[in-house]
Amino acid sequence: MVKIRSRNRNKEADIAFVKEGDALLDLFDAQKIKLPFGCRSGSCGACRVKILKGLELLDVRGPTEEDTLRRCQDPEDIRLACQVTLKPGATGEIEVEVAPEVVAPVL
Repeated sequence: MVKIRSRNRNKEADIAFVKEGDALLDLFDAQKIKLPFGCRSGSCGACRVKILKGLELLDVRGPTEEDTLRRCQDPEDIRLACQVTLKPGATGEIEVEVAPEVVAPVL
């Protein structure tokens, strides 16, 4: 199990414990935490989040996520909440930040 913590605008909130295969966007939705999104398929880039802690607990970027984040010229610690999932057997804590400059949609 992995614990997700969200940091936004100087607020911290423990979101939930997640299991393998859960996408971060689904987790945010389940906790009624608003996160910008557009397509849920990884092509628009609206749900970009910065991983502050626990990047090693996440699966590598898939082809769609990689393509979108490459177009955005984002560093490795930026991930698409609709695409990113946990590595099998991951345990620990992930800290996520949603910042206005990160979540602007890709045009």
